[in-house]
Amino acid sequence: MSIKETKAVVTAVLAAFEAGNADAALAMMTDDATWWVAGDLPISGDHDAQGIRNMINGLSKVTVGSVKFAPVGIIAEDNRVSVEVESDADLENGKHYSNKYNLVFEFDGGRIARVREYTDTKKAHDILFG
Repeated sequence: MSIKETKAVVTAVLAAFEAGNADAALAMMTDDATWWVAGDLPISGDHDAQGIRNMINGLSKVTVGSVKFAPVGIIAEDNRVSVEVESDADLENGKHYSNKYNLVFEFDGGRIARVREYTDTKKAHDILFG
């Protein structure tokens, strides 16, 4: 898979998250894919396919409309893609959420096998879980 193609897959996964479409996101991942979230949040740690589905579905339950994930920059090399992302969403609790992320995607056989998510976990905690 070319670097251009891996970047396109990453962009499509972000679009699936925005749309709340877990099936579309998981279709671009290996059966044993994991998504790791940094920090001490209730969602921190490794997530398997069901955990990824829960994260996507959970977003749609706490937002008014969808979360926007805007890629700021994408760097790709070999089987890895690193993307800087900015999020933006209005929440059911009346708060507004925006954060910055660095997501590292690792590919295996043309599909995403592992994701590592780094973000301002204090900000996420205070607004989403506080």
